[in-house]
Amino acid sequence: MIYMTTMVIEAGSELVLEPMEFHLMFTELCPVVFTEGGSVTLSFEFEKSGVIEITAPLRFSWQ
Repeated sequence: MIYMTTMVIEAGSELVLEPMEFHLMFTELCPVVFTEGGSVTLSFEFEKSGVIEITAPLRFSWQ
């Protein structure tokens, strides 16, 4: 695994987030707030499109 703070996505291309590939990993989260089956709203900032928010499901690792 390689830790990255930013990812450049060229115009007209895509970046697919999948387990064991490119993915977002959160560590040391409060178990009361972040539970399996819950969701979290993420904000992605793009140079030209601005901020886009998505809601993603929370899953434990390796599932």
